[in-house]
Amino acid sequence: MNHPLKNALPIVAAAYGEKFGVKVLIQGQDAYTDGENIVIPAANPDDPRFQQVAWGYLAHEAAHIRHTDFDVVAAAASRPLRKALLNIIEDIRIEAALAQDYPGTRRTIHEVLRYMVDHQQLRVPTDNHPATLLQSWLLFRLRSRLLGQSILEPLYLVVDAQFSTQLPADVLSRLTVIADAIQGLASTADALQSADAIIQLFEEFKEDAEQVPRPAGQHDARAIGNEPGSSSADQDPSSSDLNEPVLQQILSAGEGAFNADLFTQVATLLQAEAQQHQGATAFNMPRPELAQPGDPAILQRAAGESARVRARLKGLVQSSQDNRPHAKQQGRQVAHNRLARSQTGESRLFLTRSNRVAPNAAVHLLVDVSGSMAKTSTDSGRKYYQIANEAALALALALEGIPGVSTAVSFFPGCVEDVAMALRPRQSVRREAARFAQSPRGCTPLASAMWFAAHDLLRQKEKRKLMIVLTDGEPDDWNAAHDIVNRCQRSGFELLGIGIQTRSVERFFPSSLVINDLKDLKRELFNVTKNLLLTP
Repeated sequence: MNHPLKNALPIVAAAYGEKFGVKVLIQGQDAYTDGENIVIPAANPDDPRFQQVAWGYLAHEAAHIRHTDFDVVAAAASRPLRKALLNIIEDIRIEAALAQDYPGTRRTIHEVLRYMVDHQQLRVPTDNHPATLLQSWLLFRLRSRLLGQSILEPLYLVVDAQFSTQLPADVLSRLTVIADAIQGLASTADALQSADAIIQLFEEFKEDAEQVPRPAGQHDARAIGNEPGSSSADQDPSSSDLNEPVLQQILSAGEGAFNADLFTQVATLLQAEAQQHQGATAFNMPRPELAQPGDPAILQRAAGESARVRARLKGLVQSSQDNRPHAKQQGRQVAHNRLARSQTGESRLFLTRSNRVAPNAAVHLLVDVSGSMAKTSTDSGRKYYQIANEAALALALALEGIPGVSTAVSFFPGCVEDVAMALRPRQSVRREAARFAQSPRGCTPLASAMWFAAHDLLRQKEKRKLMIVLTDGEPDDWNAAHDIVNRCQRSGFELLGIGIQTRSVERFFPSSLVINDLKDLKRELFNVTKNLLLTP
């Protein structure tokens, strides 16, 4: 089953980004890596086929960001043969290094290759150019033998048979030795040395072959791997000299003799899929910033009322969990200490015990601090955001310490990012209280904030997931807001939208509440949270 949230591309992309220490963006129609960010094009985020390829691409490019020295790669790019060899060898090295820390990436990348083989995107080359065969031979051998990507083993065997008819046996033997030693490389510079060792091998044998005397008009079988008169299909079709020796063809090969780098081909697949979904919503998971501390006096303003409500709320929760036996008029267990009362008409002579459990709930409160929250309330003369900030802090204080409840509070937008985190689950509310004193700024990136809150709730161990949104306006992107609300509902989340003098929340939240009198905000926020926690 494709879970509406757990398997959603933004959630998985964020998890990959956190795991590998990179930033992942889902936008546009191009897939690429700039050395710091990995960009996935926006296509159908629920298509398992697209996801499978995207996850493998993410893992591979994350390995480059973590382990590749891009300056070394750039220095090797001027010569096509050197560039092609380094690309293959470095890919093997960095994927092996990533799998040491994250073994699951072996399967993720293997599945991408399986997809490419099944869809004929990765196959034995039809061009019999020696440089093309060398590239495929090295790619298939290293991936199947060193990385265990068995899907490529049949391709390797076919290419090996073809390549061995063109390359002298002693050259192929020494090439195999160099290839098998690649497994122990420690750096991009080492990978480049291996590429250069292959080039040097060909150059040495080419020089030896040129020094062997031969009759005029006859070519050295040791140099070309074929007897004179072999078909032109085994030669370079783009070369002006169709009898050019094989080693020379490899050494002088231009860009056109080599296939695109493997994961450049994967990027092309992602881009082709994105082109079929032009206009798809970009599902970027915001990277939250830490909310900057404001006026510390907010704690004193919120703590007094919060203490009373907390005591009452805690009492209600404890009462709802009371497992003590209660007297009933019928049942199987007799209340022996009540039998004497039967003579006075007492009929509740049996005991019953109701099984009640702790709330077991994770709560994430999202508070709108967009520019419109700077409005002044007519009933109190205070700003909307001041009242909302204090209400959020009071609620967090009230929920703190209640068994089975974890609380997080975020503000949207942040000062730089789309969301700012004021309180993480199980943090001390009093210690973080000043972060609740936020000032209005920016627009209303509700969808991004909800994606973040959903991602945060998914990571909490509590079974119930409660998301409460406090806002005074309309989201920047209605379609994106509808989408994330729908995903949360289908994932079993409990959602509540609280509108501050706005009915916009009624248009997309399944449960909503409109606060017209801001002095009621704290009380209503407590009431709805209490009801959510006490409802089974």
